[in-house]
Amino acid sequence: MNKIVYLRINEKEKLNAVKELCSLLSIGTAQLSMNMLDKRVGVITGDMDESKIKMPLSKKAPVFYNMPDLILFYGLSDRELDAFLEGCKIRGIAPTRYKAIVTPFNRMMTLYELITELEKEDRSIRQGNN
Repeated sequence: MNKIVYLRINEKEKLNAVKELCSLLSIGTAQLSMNMLDKRVGVITGDMDESKIKMPLSKKAPVFYNMPDLILFYGLSDRELDAFLEGCKIRGIAPTRYKAIVTPFNRMMTLYELITELEKEDRSIRQGNN
């Protein structure tokens, strides 16, 4: 299985710093783009063939959706994930609010569905901390 960190980071300096860190850790990178919002995570990672999926999309991204920064981890071991997160801290790379690991469950979601789920979880956590 390939080790890839899928990235949607708007700040160029931060994006370059994350890409450099991944290179040092021998982890590949790929860019997440707006045209991927209605693709299933498993199709983005290459695990699934879109033409063979029978289940219809449950939720499509709005036309003017502003995709937030996101880091999506694919194929990393716990040790590699820890090294990535520690490397970000050491290098002073600002945290990215939305991060996810590709799982058997979320690979069936569209990228948009995954992001909205992360946004819900984030709101829930922030409300619980007030």
